[in-house]
Amino acid sequence: MKRNFTPIRMCVVCKKRFEQLKLRRYRIIDSSLFFGKGSGKSFYLCEECIKKDDKILKKSLGKVAGSFLATLQGGQNLKEILANGD
Repeated sequence: MKRNFTPIRMCVVCKKRFEQLKLRRYRIIDSSLFFGKGSGKSFYLCEECIKKDDKILKKSLGKVAGSFLATLQGGQNLKEILANGD
């Protein structure tokens, strides 16, 4: 008998747990942000948290995305980068 298994992941900003497919996955490789599948260390964000203010996002992502945040230029908007998946 095979069970239906749904992976559960946690949003790093709000700390709520969701089904994996309802979250957006981001990876940081060599201080660059990548969206979607692939191997390596990653973190997940829910759609509600992606819409939050840049200041809140930067504070919450400090531990998991510190190397990427350090490379952001002053004019770059973190919320836009996360929403567009760039």
